Amino acid sequence: MYRVNIDNYNAPYKRIFRLIDSYVNLSGHHLISWQNIIEHSGLCNVPSSRFYRPPVKGLSLLNHYRQKRIIKSIYAAAKSKKIFHLWWHPHNFGSDSEARLSELEEIFYHFKRCKKEYGMKSINMIETAQLGRSKWEHSKQTSFVKER
Repeated sequence: MYRVNIDNYNAPYKRIFRLIDSYVNLSGHHLISWQNIIEHSGLCNVPSSRFYRPPVKGLSLLNHYRQKRIIKSIYAAAKSKKIFHLWWHPHNFGSDSEARLSELEEIFYHFKRCKKEYGMKSINMIETAQLGRSKWEHSKQTSFVKER
């Protein structure tokens, strides 16, 4: 795994902050601008916007907040034409997989609305890198033209 900011990443206070932030918006939507995904090395780095955290059994209200946090971020990304990178581990669907898939269906429903209303796209990492590079190249050409 590629991680840029490893200093104190697993410090207890940071882990608690990230846990709370997955339910309540403490740190923003973590949307990524297209211009910021191509590094000087030419590699494409698409940081995580949100980890699809497994729900806490018996705490449906908490799970509701987690779900709403993801959905609000998807709408924010669609409206601002930025990247929202939702990721998870496959084993997070191992227990109570029907409920997990039902939650994903709700997320997909809202994605479809964003696709219809704002033109949002669902793309894989290769497509993200290709699109990011083309936008990066275009911005370099535009910058070059402006300097003349």
